[in-house]
Amino acid sequence: MIVLIDSGNSRIKIGWLDYRMSVAHREPHAAIFDNLNIKSLGQWITTLPKTPVYAIGSNVAGKQRESIITHELNSVGCKIRWISAEKKLLGLTNNYEQPLLLGSDRWASMIGVLSRQAKEHPPLIVASFGTATTIDIISPDNIFIEGIILPGTFMMRQALTNGTANLPMTRANATNFPTDTVKAINSGIVAAQTGALLHQYNAAFHHYKQAPKIYVTGGVWPELETEIRTLIEKNRLPNQQPAKIDYLDRPVLDGLACIAKLDSK
Repeated sequence: MIVLIDSGNSRIKIGWLDYRMSVAHREPHAAIFDNLNIKSLGQWITTLPKTPVYAIGSNVAGKQRESIITHELNSVGCKIRWISAEKKLLGLTNNYEQPLLLGSDRWASMIGVLSRQAKEHPPLIVASFGTATTIDIISPDNIFIEGIILPGTFMMRQALTNGTANLPMTRANATNFPTDTVKAINSGIVAAQTGALLHQYNAAFHHYKQAPKIYVTGGVWPELETEIRTLIEKNRLPNQQPAKIDYLDRPVLDGLACIAKLDSK
C-alpha cells in the first residue's frame, strides 16, 4: 500500500494506492486534515488495512509543513518522496521557462487529468479554486502551455478588509447589479474568478480552433459554479458545442497515483 499526500495551503488530502492481484485499487474517499490536525496523520495511517510501503506527496505549504508530515510518517515507519515538477513525465511536457518552479500540485493535477484522456483529445483546462486560483491549459498534444494564478475568493475578501477602513469581511450572493457594499464586494470577487476562467477558455479556443474541455476542483467551486457555467454558456458561439465542465474531487491524488505506479515498475 502506498500513501498519497496532497499538502495544500489550507488543508491536507490523503489517499492511498494498493495493488491486489496486479490490479491497482484507490481510496473510495480522500481523508482531509486541517493545519491544526496534522499530528492525526500518523494515527490515521495505523487504521489502514495494510501497512504502507511508502508515501508520495505534493507539498506547496512550505518546508515546515513538509517536515511535520515527514516526521509523522516516519514515526509509523513510512518513508515519503516529495515530488517536484519535471520537464516531461507520463506523456506531459512542461513548458515553464524553469520547469522545476511549477507548483507540484499543479503538475500532479495535470498528470491526473491527462490520465483520463483518450489518445486524441481537445485542449484541456485544469482550474483549481482554493486558497489561490490556478487555471492551466494543456494542448491537444499534451504540452502544458501556460497557466495563470490569482488570489482565491477568501484572499480577495481578506485583502479588501485589511487594506481599507470600511469594507467588511462578509459573504453574499453575487448579482449583476449589486446595490449594497456587501453584494458589490462578492459580485466583484465572483466576476474576477469567472472572468479569469473565461479568459483562459477563450485563449485556448481561439488558439486551437476548438472548444477546450474544462476540469475544475477546489473547495470554492460550489460558490462559483452557477456563475461560471452561465458565463461560459453565454459566450458560446452559435455553432459551438456547449462547454464540458467536469468536477474532480482529488486530481492531485490522481496524479500522484499515476507517478506512484510508475515508481513501482
